[in-house]
Amino acid sequence: MTTSPAPSPQTAPPSPQRWSSRWDDLAIARKLGMIGILALAGLVIPVLLYSGKLNESVAISSNELRSYAPLGRMLGLITDMHAAHVDSGDAAAAAAARADRDLRQLLATTATMPGFERSQKALLGLQQRHVASAAADGYAAVSEQAFAALDALRDDSQLVYTPYIESYHLVVATLIYSPDATESLTRLDAASDPSQAADSRAMLREQLGQLARSHVRFRHELDKAMGLLEQPDPALADAARTETTHATAALAALGTALDGSDADADTQWNAALDDLGQAMQALSSVSLQALQRQSERHLADARNAMWKAIAGLSLLAVLIAALGWYTLSRLTRNVRRAAAVAANIAQGQLGEQIAAPSRDETGQLLDNMRRMQEQLQRVLAAQSEMAQRHDAGQISYRMDAESFPGAYATMVRDTNALVGTHIAVKMKLAQIMSRYAIGDLSQDMDRLPGEKAVFSDTMDAVKRNLFAMNSEIKLLAQAAANGDFSVRGDTQRFQHDFLAMVESLNQLMATADGNLGALSSVLRAIAAGDLTTRMHGDFHGVFAQMRDDANATVAQLADIVGRIQQSTDAINDAASEIAAGNQDLSQRTEQ
Repeated sequence: MTTSPAPSPQTAPPSPQRWSSRWDDLAIARKLGMIGILALAGLVIPVLLYSGKLNESVAISSNELRSYAPLGRMLGLITDMHAAHVDSGDAAAAAAARADRDLRQLLATTATMPGFERSQKALLGLQQRHVASAAADGYAAVSEQAFAALDALRDDSQLVYTPYIESYHLVVATLIYSPDATESLTRLDAASDPSQAADSRAMLREQLGQLARSHVRFRHELDKAMGLLEQPDPALADAARTETTHATAALAALGTALDGSDADADTQWNAALDDLGQAMQALSSVSLQALQRQSERHLADARNAMWKAIAGLSLLAVLIAALGWYTLSRLTRNVRRAAAVAANIAQGQLGEQIAAPSRDETGQLLDNMRRMQEQLQRVLAAQSEMAQRHDAGQISYRMDAESFPGAYATMVRDTNALVGTHIAVKMKLAQIMSRYAIGDLSQDMDRLPGEKAVFSDTMDAVKRNLFAMNSEIKLLAQAAANGDFSVRGDTQRFQHDFLAMVESLNQLMATADGNLGALSSVLRAIAAGDLTTRMHGDFHGVFAQMRDDANATVAQLADIVGRIQQSTDAINDAASEIAAGNQDLSQRTEQ
């Protein structure tokens, strides 16, 4: 039966690093660069929006400006169509020819203008109506189509949507109320003269009232526009005053002529209508020119504002970029300098000069690091001085902790305490060793903790060895005092000089034992009567003197004995006495 290996436990995938940690790990230059890019983007977005608004204003003003030519031509077309309708003879034919020419030019112009498709369609309809209408009753349809084309041109030109209030009132006055007043004037001009309007006089009065009301609306709107102009328009003001004079006189003359019924009334009527029409047409033309000047001014202002905004914001962006780059470069340089200084300090390199190039936060950082380096240098200098003092023998010298601030003072105090502790241990060792040196083995070393216990153990070993050595010496001395020179010290208990001392004592005991044994042998031989024995061997000092003295004594005794033996024959009588004397001498020598 086989078993499949157990699946190994799968380790969980490392959790993704938080974006804040990734951001914190980026270099300062990269972080500030990204912030600068975001700041520039935040500046560019409103710049683009503002530029878009300015560009929109430019586009509006440009669109307005391109619309004035067809609008002016359209107003002229309406005037010519009205003239062709109310005039007669050559004047009517000339007006009709101008109307045809204006209409063709308008069609050609609007065909090339994007966004004017509705105007093009309305003008084509006007052309068809104008060609098809020949009777008087067809003029109403042509006039209606002409005003529809004017309305389309107004809408396509977007003048009615202008954001400028003075231009709006000029548009309303020139392109809405003025054509309405002109239409009212045309209807009144096309009606019967006062002398022939016996039954339609009330209708003429109504049309005259409508003309007056249309003229009032036109002038009211124009006056509002003139009051809102940022800069006075002298041409428009002069034309308005002239038109006011002529319109007031013409309307009064029309009212007077309408009450008459003769040929003079008709002449006055037609003259007043012509005068009012010319005055209104002149004012409308000047008003349209003033509106064009306003659009040109708005276009110039918008372009100036746009270019100023672009230039100012570009300059601001360049200034921001330059200041950002300069600040970034200075900041990163100072931070890198501070990092290098910190790295040098961390590696113990404290000799580098640190200068703060500025008084900002990075400069303050470098200055504080300089002060930190100086404090470390002072601490090192104080430690070096203490080391020199101790080397010179002044082991009581300590660093002045009060001259250092904060943690540096703590560092110095701890160093002093550490040195003091070691000095105290050494002094205790010296004190105990001084007692051991004079033979006082009664004191013991204090029990020290940790690795310092080696001092206690060493002093204990010294004491044990000295005590053992003392015991061996006492043992050998006592044995020697007892005459037992066969005792030996235990050399297995000692090493080095202590071993040499015990071996020397053992050698002393052996030498004394051997020499004294040799002397004892000689004495025993003499005691036994053997005067031929001698001490032989390498003896030194006192033992050599003892050897020589013993040998001399034996020789002297042998000589004496020889002489005695030679005298034996002569002194037989005294032999017993001499024998007794020798015996007595031998006994004394033994003693």
